[in-house]
Amino acid sequence: MSVRDQTRADATRADIAARGRPPWALPVVASAVTAGVTATAVALAFALTGASSPAKGGTTARPGASVSSTALAPPPSTALTGVTDPCSLVTRATVDRLVPQPASSADGTGPMRPGTSRRCDWDQPGHWTDVVDQVRHLSVHLTLDGPNDAGAADPRAASAQHDFTLLAEDARKRSGDYADTRPTSQSRQVFGPFRPVDGLGIEAFTEEYRIIEGPPLRTDTGFVELTAAYRNLLIEISYRGEDTSAGKPAEMSVAPLPATTLRAEALAVARELVTALGRCAACRR
Repeated sequence: MSVRDQTRADATRADIAARGRPPWALPVVASAVTAGVTATAVALAFALTGASSPAKGGTTARPGASVSSTALAPPPSTALTGVTDPCSLVTRATVDRLVPQPASSADGTGPMRPGTSRRCDWDQPGHWTDVVDQVRHLSVHLTLDGPNDAGAADPRAASAQHDFTLLAEDARKRSGDYADTRPTSQSRQVFGPFRPVDGLGIEAFTEEYRIIEGPPLRTDTGFVELTAAYRNLLIEISYRGEDTSAGKPAEMSVAPLPATTLRAEALAVARELVTALGRCAACRR
């Protein structure tokens, strides 16, 4: 499943260390570079409407407006029997747009069968342009129900819908408004709003947050995760980005890719996945 706890911060620091860059060469947002690439996607992918419901019990959530787009038709009620070549569900054109010069990896090959999961990662560990050092990462994690999950007598049995419901409840409770983004010596997560997603033809939501750490290691990384239940398949999409401006170490600035951009791109990937699954004759009974 997607990483939804403090280990995200550790992973981010490990990524930075693996890239071998000094602390000042951390990634930031350079809007002049990203705006041209993402403005169209932001405009077409979603519009903000309405408001979501508060969290169920415990902490009161600060939900954001729902994310909407041109509606896709609901999928049939029959179960998927497999997923053919899961990592190809996201087109190369989309990967190249979101993660320039990507290095890809997957935790398996071939068709995905019931009772299994598959993670596909595309990573841009650091790419210098004339203006910024860009870092982008796209991850798609799919979990397909086992043959007995849907009708299991044990209510604790895992299923796409069951897992989706639990993840949505947890995300609502974490929902925030980026109230405190001051850098501190300790790495920490600052959460943005929980947002239901309309228009995919299936239940979905986005969760967003930033990982911030102050001197001497300055990081500010933006994340958006989109989670959906498509028939008996749990879909988890994570997109993150940060850029470091060019210049002398003392003059460099670090900031995350805007959450609006991250949300729009995660939604674009989700629509592509859902559309591809709907056309996959080999995936259904």
